[in-house]
Amino acid sequence: MTTDPVSKQREVEFELLRANGLQPYPERFEVSYAHIRDIPRLEGVRLSVAGRVVAIRDLGNLVFIKLFDVTGTIQAMLTRNRIGLSSLGLFKNVCKVGDFVGVVGTTLRTRTGEFTVDVGEMEYLGLALRGLPEKWHGLADV
Repeated sequence: MTTDPVSKQREVEFELLRANGLQPYPERFEVSYAHIRDIPRLEGVRLSVAGRVVAIRDLGNLVFIKLFDVTGTIQAMLTRNRIGLSSLGLFKNVCKVGDFVGVVGTTLRTRTGEFTVDVGEMEYLGLALRGLPEKWHGLADV
């Protein structure tokens, strides 16, 4: 029986979270709004939101992620200045598309006008042991 190298890597990342004193599957995370669609699109609102990571854009000291729930998506911005260099480095090493995370921060608009949460705190809610299926070739109705 062969072992999946991706699953082995996720187990290593799971242990890395534990070694840093973080719980990979916490019992609870309080959200401000039950659904992403209910979040008011106003700047300066402090909120907490949770969702599945569906996109990650790493720009060095700045990382944008898209969080998804059944009602929509929202962008979150992680910066070295707000969450710290060690937390940002841990996020880059551990978080993958498909994982569940919760973020707490203040809303703002980026230079491109996209509604975004400027993350001050982040919590891992669940590591996906398997990735999401490919967009075009991953699903088939046999």
